[in-house]
Order: sequence, then C-alpha cells, then structure tokens
Amino acid sequence: MPTMSPNIQDQSMGTLDQAKTMFERGLGDMAYNVLVSKVPHLAQDIVTFKILESDPEKGSGVGAFVIIRHGQTLFIPVVMAENQIKPLDIIFYKDRNVFLPLTNEYLGEIDKLSLGEMGSGTTPPDTLSTDVDIRNTVIPPTTGRYSYAELCDKAEKT
Repeated sequence: MPTMSPNIQDQSMGTLDQAKTMFERGLGDMAYNVLVSKVPHLAQDIVTFKILESDPEKGSGVGAFVIIRHGQTLFIPVVMAENQIKPLDIIFYKDRNVFLPLTNEYLGEIDKLSLGEMGSGTTPPDTLSTDVDIRNTVIPPTTGRYSYAELCDKAEKT
C-alpha cells in the first residue's frame, strides 16, 4: 500500500480544512441573510453564530444564532440540508426554557417580559404613624362636582 509523503498529506489536510472553513463561512452568511430577510430588527442583537456540526460533502450543517435582546438570551437554530437553509421558524427562549415561533408577535411578547421591575418594597420605619386618615387623599370629593354642573346648567337657561 503506497504512502503519501508528509508534505502531500499536509497539503491535502490543509485543502480539506480550507474547504470546511469556506463551507462553514458560507453557511453562516446564508443563515444571516435568511434571518435578516425574515426579522431585520434582530440583526442588531446578534451576538454570534455558532456552528455545531457541518459536512461539506453532503452540503449539510447545523448551527444557531445567539441573540441577546433586552437582557434575554435567545437562540435561533439553523439547519442546512442539500446546500439550502431550512426556514427559520423557531426560537429558543433560554430564560424560560421554551421554544416559540419566530414571529414579530412572539418577539414582542418576549420584549414585554424583559421589562424591569419598577422598584421594590421597603419596610416602614418604626416611627411611622399608623393612625393617619388618608381617605380624603385617595377618594375624590363627591360634593361640588354635581353642584357645579348644575350651576352651569342654570346659567345656560337664563
């Protein structure tokens, strides 16, 4: 069985590595174009595109976009088969551990969930008075409103 010289082996290995690298770069570029054409406003939130598996000879590969949107971590899986990117229809919402449809409506719902809390409760000091009547502060007056309207009504008749 003939053996190849180390130089030839290195060149053939380099060619295979280059081909795989070029294929993976093409996979990433194609996936990016598909994602941006579907949901263009996500382009600014993309952190990276990670290739999990690729086979240049079969024209297949699997990867995922990592997106951080308003502090929420999202993954968009990408599948390539027969040198074509399959539709990007699903998103994995890591913080809730659920898969959701990749639509603007669901992205809007994710954005709503990411709204921060407006504050937190506090313990009142021991010196705070507890017998204060705040009824007049929280309930609007009922007298005067009707009489004012009645006065306007009488003024119009005269």
